Amino acid sequence: MFWFKKKFGQRDKANLYYELLAGGARTKLLESVVNFNLAELIGNNGPILEPDLIKTLGLHPLRAKKWLFLLTRENFLHRKKTNGGYIYSLGSVLNMLFVNNDPQWWFFKQMVYSWQTVTYEKFYDVLKGGKVSITYQWPPRNEQESIPIENWMARTATYPLITLYSAIDFNDVAHLLDIGGGDGTMACALANKFPNLKVTVYNLPKACELARLKINEAGLADRVHVIEGDFLVDDLFPIGCDLILFSRVLCDWSSGTAKKLLLKAYRSIEKGGQVAICEAFQENNKAFALAWEFRYIFWDELETEVFKSSFTYKKILIDIGFKINLLSKLSNQSIYAVLIADKI
Repeated sequence: MFWFKKKFGQRDKANLYYELLAGGARTKLLESVVNFNLAELIGNNGPILEPDLIKTLGLHPLRAKKWLFLLTRENFLHRKKTNGGYIYSLGSVLNMLFVNNDPQWWFFKQMVYSWQTVTYEKFYDVLKGGKVSITYQWPPRNEQESIPIENWMARTATYPLITLYSAIDFNDVAHLLDIGGGDGTMACALANKFPNLKVTVYNLPKACELARLKINEAGLADRVHVIEGDFLVDDLFPIGCDLILFSRVLCDWSSGTAKKLLLKAYRSIEKGGQVAICEAFQENNKAFALAWEFRYIFWDELETEVFKSSFTYKKILIDIGFKINLLSKLSNQSIYAVLIADKI
């Protein structure tokens, strides 16, 4: 950024400082859009006059006018003056983010709700060792904790799958092992798309129960199987597969834990077998990583520095004995990329 490349002037310092504060203001504006379902209200029903908007949402008139002004200035909304007053439509920001019933919009909204659970904590007190009001258990211990996680992973599987389809020719894969494969959503999608592919989902018992239900409903029990286990504890992963997939799994763990898991993968496949890592690598997703990693400060069960670069993974893989095969190119379709390594 510019402030690392030249000497600071007073204007540069002020711009940097207020840009930092403005990030918080924009986040609050985004929260308000989600909490009031503003994107759905206008996106589904069309432009709305200011008095009608204030009445529909039950807002304080003066405060609402200030809020709507900021939403238009930051391009969440667009306003046009008419004889009846200002009329509001979706601005460029919400036109980009909002598509009703799209998995990504659902994900964006869920991220806001998750973000709010930690930003309402007393951050100073938490860092001093104070109690966090909403605790988080990872990995989940029971069905009550498992279902929301697996539902999240299932509903957001679309874009990792798009990335995998473009990076890997599954017609050349006989047997895939999906580590931490959730409720089987990705396994079933892959098996449906590639009729010659066998898939084994390897996960904790509660998640496996959900996976069996989904696999049976999809009529894929002959090609998609489930093996219960704990990849943090088990010495080896299930054997007999020629490709081991970690999709949005290693980004939950530190580099040290990731290396242990990849070493287990190395020991569990034959020579010529492959490992694939599909996730949002840190070097291309710095804002994404910051937003997630900030939330993790409040959850003591999660480790430090979990969002890693592809360069970090490459080093780990080479140290173990793998040969790097491919790092897929980023596309406009997904934030994810795939790193593939061969056992030599």
